Amino acid sequence: MLSSFSGLAVWSRVGRAYRWERTVSCRKHKIRTRLPQGTLLHNFQTRWYDGYDGNGGVIQSEHLIEHAFKWKAEGKIKHLGFSFHSSAKLLDRILTEHPEFEFVQIAANYVDWNSQLVQAEPCYEVIRKHGKQVVIMEPVKGGGLAKVPEAVEKVLMEKNPQRSVAS
Repeated sequence: MLSSFSGLAVWSRVGRAYRWERTVSCRKHKIRTRLPQGTLLHNFQTRWYDGYDGNGGVIQSEHLIEHAFKWKAEGKIKHLGFSFHSSAKLLDRILTEHPEFEFVQIAANYVDWNSQLVQAEPCYEVIRKHGKQVVIMEPVKGGGLAKVPEAVEKVLMEKNPQRSVAS
């Protein structure tokens, strides 16, 4: 299990891969640890991976994945993964093209599990198919699933009084 993370936001480095190098070099001082256990490339989605025109977004045009794995080989990154915000089809393609990723972070909770937009369940299945670790974000949708209307809370608690509303 990964207990400490450091993140690199894809969109904040648009056209500036050299800034990632500086960020990777300086971050251990900012988070006061020798080396975070996991580094997350944040916000993989269609527009950043494939671009609006399908000819390669900033992730590919700036060779950000290649840079990240170079830093991993140099010992600047211990474990490398990415957060994902798109279709299960794109996720499968990314993990097929880059099997060296170790983990993927996805939004997953009981509302998003069957959502056609979020595709939590299909994305989870793709990650497991590729044998990668799954990191969950938004387990209670920013707290929105922890506080529900009283009528809904009553139904949930009657069904399983030992669990919290959010679970």
